[in-house]
Amino acid sequence: PRPVTAALVAVSYFVFAGVVAYARSQGGVLASCGCFGTPETPATVLHVGIDLVLAIAAVVVATFSPTAGSILTVLAHQPLHGTPLVLVAGVGAWLTYLTLSVLSVLQATRLAVASPDTRS
Repeated sequence: PRPVTAALVAVSYFVFAGVVAYARSQGGVLASCGCFGTPETPATVLHVGIDLVLAIAAVVVATFSPTAGSILTVLAHQPLHGTPLVLVAGVGAWLTYLTLSVLSVLQATRLAVASPDTRS
């Protein structure tokens, strides 16, 4: 949790949000963000939103994090030595993964199935 590292993470999420927004605007082959190593992962507005939320969170960490210490120091000052914090972070990461991968594929499939009905 160092300010410089958090600032670099924020910049990377802002750039990634821009790349995903660009991919969405192009459609076709570039409509996939390529996340998680699969070209079938479509770029969604929700993906851009999550990237922006994570970028803002990294800006907050960069602004308010202490300049000394390590992750172990931070966890040592948390209740139960950071176990709840680590568990919540793990669940949040898992839900973010599901949102960016599974949910976006389900949304794309739903739109593909609904498209033939709108033409008739």
